[in-house]
Amino acid sequence: MDRIENEEIVDEVDDGNKLPEDLDAYEHHFISVLENTKNIFWNLLSQQEQKYIDDFIVLPTAAQALYARLFQRKGPWFRTCSLDNYLNSRRIDWNLGFSDELLSKHPLQRALKCLLNNGFISNLDQDTTKYLNVLEAIEKACPASEVALIMAAIGASSKVKTKREMLEKLRSHVSSQRRLDGSYLPLATKLQRILYDQACYENKSKDDTFLFQIEPQVRNAFRRMHHLTYLASPPVVPMRTPPRATSWTHWKNQFLTNEPLVWPGLMQNFGRLSYPIYNVTPNSSMFLSKHDLVLYECSRRLRQAMYSITETMSIDSGVTQEVSLTIEWLDHSSPKLIAFQRKPSRDEEDNWKMKCYTDLEQFLWNLTDFDVLVLEMRHSLKACEWNLNGVRPVFFEHFDGRYQLVKGLNGAVTYYEKLGQYDKAVVLLQELLGTQHVAYKRGTWYNRLSLNLQQHLKQPQEAIAICQQGLLDSFLRECDRMPLQKRLERLLKQKGPEKDGDIMPSYDSVTIEGRPLNRAMGEKSRFIGYDDAGCSVEELVLQHFKLEGWYGSHREGLELRMIFGLLLWDVIYMDVPNVFQTPFQDRPLDLDLRYAEHFYSARKSEIEAVLASLETMSKTELAAHITCQYQKHNGQCGYQMHWDIPLVYLQLLASGIGAKSLSSILKLWVHECDSSGMPDLIVVRANAKDSSGVFEALEAYCDPSQEDSDTIPDIPSDVFSVCETQLIEVKGPRDRLSDTQIVWLDRFRQAGITAKVCFVEEPNSKKPNKRQTKPSAPKNPKRSKAQNKSPKSILGVSIARNPQEIIEIDCSDSN
Repeated sequence: MDRIENEEIVDEVDDGNKLPEDLDAYEHHFISVLENTKNIFWNLLSQQEQKYIDDFIVLPTAAQALYARLFQRKGPWFRTCSLDNYLNSRRIDWNLGFSDELLSKHPLQRALKCLLNNGFISNLDQDTTKYLNVLEAIEKACPASEVALIMAAIGASSKVKTKREMLEKLRSHVSSQRRLDGSYLPLATKLQRILYDQACYENKSKDDTFLFQIEPQVRNAFRRMHHLTYLASPPVVPMRTPPRATSWTHWKNQFLTNEPLVWPGLMQNFGRLSYPIYNVTPNSSMFLSKHDLVLYECSRRLRQAMYSITETMSIDSGVTQEVSLTIEWLDHSSPKLIAFQRKPSRDEEDNWKMKCYTDLEQFLWNLTDFDVLVLEMRHSLKACEWNLNGVRPVFFEHFDGRYQLVKGLNGAVTYYEKLGQYDKAVVLLQELLGTQHVAYKRGTWYNRLSLNLQQHLKQPQEAIAICQQGLLDSFLRECDRMPLQKRLERLLKQKGPEKDGDIMPSYDSVTIEGRPLNRAMGEKSRFIGYDDAGCSVEELVLQHFKLEGWYGSHREGLELRMIFGLLLWDVIYMDVPNVFQTPFQDRPLDLDLRYAEHFYSARKSEIEAVLASLETMSKTELAAHITCQYQKHNGQCGYQMHWDIPLVYLQLLASGIGAKSLSSILKLWVHECDSSGMPDLIVVRANAKDSSGVFEALEAYCDPSQEDSDTIPDIPSDVFSVCETQLIEVKGPRDRLSDTQIVWLDRFRQAGITAKVCFVEEPNSKKPNKRQTKPSAPKNPKRSKAQNKSPKSILGVSIARNPQEIIEIDCSDSN
């Protein structure tokens, strides 16, 4: 799930509540999560977590609704006076379920009292030695005017103006001033008195709760339960770029702060989301024991920390204390984290589970060196001992703790390369290739390892051995073998004989000339368009093809993926055991390039029936079929569905491709379940005899910025039978085709779909003719060349070693 940008996103949707009038969306969602956890994962919870659920379910409804709202806010400190707007909710009965004694209190105080008595929230700590917690509460929840009153109450100087200055002065005064008995000043007592005086409701009491926090341990437990419920659900809102961190303290304040998340079930309660209807078969066998669950949750948390650091910490902010390998990299010691040290006995499991979570958070709070995190993840991966008592479905693989650790270390490789610490990257790549997890990344690992060995560590022979071994790896995909083969040929400085399976795919291309606005390396190319306005390289190509009657958009295959999803809708959401774990999935768990083989084999006959039926459709019948599917499922969070794309546009594109070609490309796609590398542009053209109004409508439907499609004139139905579609990969002056893109161009060629590359050149960009020079006599090789000296150790140890120590990687199947 994704973090919410601000609290208003949660608050503002209250008006759209789609539940019956007697149900509160927040409370209903929170209770449903707890009941789901109790029904499916009860045996995986500790006794303390089970107690949290049991105690919460019996609370009065108003207390449940209040906590559910607070859970969706940032906190952790809250002012009671800021919650008054909740009293206006018609869906919360503030009198139901309370004792007669509590009914005499203010409605908010009734609910807060219940939460306080059950340990879900806590008041200000009256222990004077814990004044730092009180200072934190003042900083988070009190305005400057109240801070000034607090300073006056304890006798601190108030000759400062800003809140920051007042807080610093207050901190200094409280920490340095003592009473006669040696105790600290009673800051919490003074604050409680001031807040009491500020309260403006009847029947207030000095014992009322005016400032409180959600208990962190309880909140973290409920958060884990929410993650369990939505384990298989996709993010609700697009990922946002995290803010940059300038120091380790800054990073920890960002990463270790609980922020509200957008939960799919809550958004569905408000009518914001709608999911396809399918048979849900929840299964707790993805975790066979509490130990498995703890390893997964702790590993996922480490992976999240790794991602956060690599995305937010700049490479010049001192993320590592050592720039080269140290002795700690030479051996695998035992992990420091309790979760990975040993498997607990049954008697120890309850206490052990909660200790693991606390220990992990403390480890992250103390983190000040990127190497420490990487080494701990390496040691944890090595120490993970899984005692699986049964066989789990292959698509449960990413619920494995080792999978999460491998994904995290994969991110560390890229970061070390950015830091220029290639020896560390090489060590990690070797260890990743030695695992049997995240197999779809193996081609990337072989390529990165051979590149680092050859280019950065000057070990060409070992780079050759890695390439050769990679080409023998059965896990490699077609798009991974191509760059590895090219690299091997460059290393050997010769082109080997072409084999039947090694022929380089061919593709059509066209070249146009563009007037550049910039020519800097590393910047996205900008050009002067045909309308003399600035535009991107993709927009320039669209303008060029428009001159030939083609209209389209730049969505990088989004429209084609949506057509795939509509045509295969019934197959995607058919009843297959265990692939739907929650009602909030946009796809089955096996619809993924990692599990494509299972996706196809589990639905083989149904897929072939759909493709056979599709192949016989005429263009008009295909357009009608897409209309039926579009209107039937419009608005649902289905696989690759983007309902802002007009129906007519999808009809035109599909008709231009043709049913037979669509059937052919789908037949290739269902074996891969991967659409990365699709062409940038998709364009359509209609060769209609009566073209009156047709081209204007085409241009409007293809325009991504067109918001109101109702105002666009209709396109005659006979246009579907005469339209053409082609896909275009755009390459600017300093771009080159990736191997994945080449593979997709070849797939379209095989399916009979027109796909080409459009190269955009700048004027006068031709390379000058090279002057002929006399051949010079070969120079004696320098002693510093890599091939004339013993290979440098990637571990930074100056000893002779056998290259086999590096390149021998176990590629055996773990099954």
